[in-house]
Amino acid sequence: MGLSSFITIGISAALLGAPAVAVAAPTVSVEKGCWNSASTLEVVGSGYRPKVAFKLLLNGRVASRGITTTTGDISGIVKLPRISRASGQRSFEIRLTDGRRTATRRIFATAIWADYEPAVTSLRQRVTFSGNGFGPNKTLFLHYVSPSGKLRRTLRLGESAGVCGRLEVANREVFDGFTPEAGRWRLQFDTRATYVRGPRPSVTLAVTIVKAASPSSHGQR
Repeated sequence: MGLSSFITIGISAALLGAPAVAVAAPTVSVEKGCWNSASTLEVVGSGYRPKVAFKLLLNGRVASRGITTTTGDISGIVKLPRISRASGQRSFEIRLTDGRRTATRRIFATAIWADYEPAVTSLRQRVTFSGNGFGPNKTLFLHYVSPSGKLRRTLRLGESAGVCGRLEVANREVFDGFTPEAGRWRLQFDTRATYVRGPRPSVTLAVTIVKAASPSSHGQR
């Protein structure tokens, strides 16, 4: 065996014995798992081919395009559609692809809402407070603001659950713990223990008390 043959065999053996280099799987990520209606969110990814065209899709439709960085990273913007309370909590698939490498992520979106049911004819009638879109694992508060604009009481409703922050509290009075005077009341639902008018997120219901015996109507503002 000649020297050249020995070198060739030695190099081949070294190559065969070398461990395969692992290639990281492509990723796609967003800041959180649930978003409010009509939100604009940034989508980022890594592990793609460098300096090639990519597409960012929302439920199969192209939301944005661009070129990956020299290190194979991606950044794009997605605009979620407007979602009504009647539409409920919706699911969306985000997909990043450079044509060869692809990653997906599922997110949810919902309208922010809060209300009570059923409609009442007496202040002592029991109702169920419910809402969604305040975020997971948040404490939800109800602030009662009198017709004169002064805070009358703050009620702790409970902890939200689920990816978007669903809450349901049964068997409570609309004006829990006190009798309101006549006039137009504002019932503000939010995640702050201390009342501040109109923080984000928050929902305000307008309730008109015709007399101390019963509320006449309510509507979300």
